Amino acid sequence: MGPSRVDLDPMSDALWQWETLTQGLTGRADAGPDIHGVAFDSRKVQPGDLFIALSGDPGTRFNPSYRSSTDGHNYIDAAATNGARGALIRTDSSYAGTLPVIRVADTYDGLWALGRLARARLQAPVIAVTGSSGKTTAKAFLGHALDAYIPQGSFNNHIGVPISLAAAPEQAAAYVLEIGTNHPGEIEPLAQMCAPDYAVVLNVHQAHIENFSNWAELVKE
Repeated sequence: MGPSRVDLDPMSDALWQWETLTQGLTGRADAGPDIHGVAFDSRKVQPGDLFIALSGDPGTRFNPSYRSSTDGHNYIDAAATNGARGALIRTDSSYAGTLPVIRVADTYDGLWALGRLARARLQAPVIAVTGSSGKTTAKAFLGHALDAYIPQGSFNNHIGVPISLAAAPEQAAAYVLEIGTNHPGEIEPLAQMCAPDYAVVLNVHQAHIENFSNWAELVKE
C-alpha cells in the first residue's frame, strides 16, 4: 500500500467537522476541532489531521501483508506532537491526554464506518478500478483525464480504501479509487463500501493467485 496519509491542503476548508464525525461514528454530536486530513501513522501526521489508532494485527477478518505487535494507541502523543487535532481510539484505551478523541469499540470498525460515512456524502461519480495489474496507473490516467480526486499510491486494501474515502473532499468532478485483493472475499466488502457508479476491471492474471484454489476463483473474486 502507498503512503500512510492522504494529503489535503491544511489551509483549505475543513475536510470534516467534528460534530459530523462524532454523530456519524458514535451517534452523538459533540463539539470539537475541524479536521483537515487523516492519518494512521503518527510519523506521517500533518497539522490538522485526525489520527486513527490502529493495531498492527487486525485479527482474522483481514489479511494484511504482515502482522505486528505495534499498536497505534501507543503513539497518540506522538501524533499530537506532529499536529494531530484529534484521534479515533478504542473505548478501552487508557489515553488521558489533552487531544480530543472519538472513542469506538474497535478502530478498524470505526475506520470502515468512516469510509461509509464519507462515501454517503459524495455527489460526483465514483469510479472503482480493479485487476491483477495496472490499477494505480489506470487510476492516475483517469484522474488526469477527469480532473478527479485520486488517493496517492496503491491505497487499495482494508485500510487504504476507507482512508481514501475518508480523505476525499466533498467537492470534486469525480473520484477514482482502486480495489485490490490477495485473498478470497476481499473485493466484495470494499466494493460495497465504495459503491462505485462505474467499475473498471483491467485484467485477471496469475498475480496473487497463491491464496486462491484456481484461476477461475480469482476471476470470480
